[in-house]
Amino acid sequence: MTRANTYQHPAKGPECRECKRNYMRGYMRKLRAKLTAKPKRRRRPA
Repeated sequence: MTRANTYQHPAKGPECRECKRNYMRGYMRKLRAKLTAKPKRRRRPA
């Protein structure tokens, strides 16, 4: 963490910008995949 890539979060303290960017990129990728996925088929009761 350098001064150039550190964000001072008001509640959490210092955060690395690149680490945060990588985390959010993966999180949003999973969220978008979940939202665009086809709904699971429900089985009819026998």
